[in-house]
Amino acid sequence: MNKGARKFAKKRAIKYLKKLFYQVLEYVTFCYNRLVQDKRTYSEGFCKNSTGYDFESWLKVRFVEDYLQERRKHLSYSAIKDIRFLPEPEKSYTDLKGVVRRDKIDIFITNLNLGSQSYWNNIAEEDIYFAIECKRLKNTSKSSEKSGYLSDVRKFVERKYKFRFPFTGMIGFVEKSSKSIDTIIDDINRRLRESQTITTTQELVPFEVKDFDYCRLSKHKQNFSPNKSIEVYHLFFDYSNIIVA
Repeated sequence: MNKGARKFAKKRAIKYLKKLFYQVLEYVTFCYNRLVQDKRTYSEGFCKNSTGYDFESWLKVRFVEDYLQERRKHLSYSAIKDIRFLPEPEKSYTDLKGVVRRDKIDIFITNLNLGSQSYWNNIAEEDIYFAIECKRLKNTSKSSEKSGYLSDVRKFVERKYKFRFPFTGMIGFVEKSSKSIDTIIDDINRRLRESQTITTTQELVPFEVKDFDYCRLSKHKQNFSPNKSIEVYHLFFDYSNIIVA
């Protein structure tokens, strides 16, 4: 395949993957809406006393196992009916110093069925996946780029994986707070503007997802390759009535 043909094939393949990823986002928000309808609650006390999980991990594992894995029969998209959702598998990455490290991916989305997309033929199937990271979100003003919500954005721009699509997702579990979700989003944008380690080319702006109001899209340069960028799709889930003591 010559250079021009390969460039065209890559553009077409990325377009297909974006469409698939958007369908995954719609399914994820569908599952969140079902969780709200079910009036499901998760107890931090129960997690501490009766499980071996920290509470953030407990929230994401429950969302994956109780909803993402269980509700696929409701899917209206044939392209993603066989997709698999796994909590916290491990992959390796290379940091800015060239050191290979371990990383747990909060929600690992695989079995993407790309057989008809010849562009990916030279990439191992186990390296073709979507990723969504999760964070508890209560007070963004107290978070830092080493912990809290922005730490995952920093991870996206500083870590080089064997292969990774130029887009990814984040879920913020918004707990009881004196701040509205809109104010929290404004705080995140302010902190991105002030960041010395994250180069943001587009702050969080609304991105339309069916039956869901709080999806935002941001864009950032990758520190290990400044000519490349990554798109981050942020889903803010209101867990204020879902998390209990």
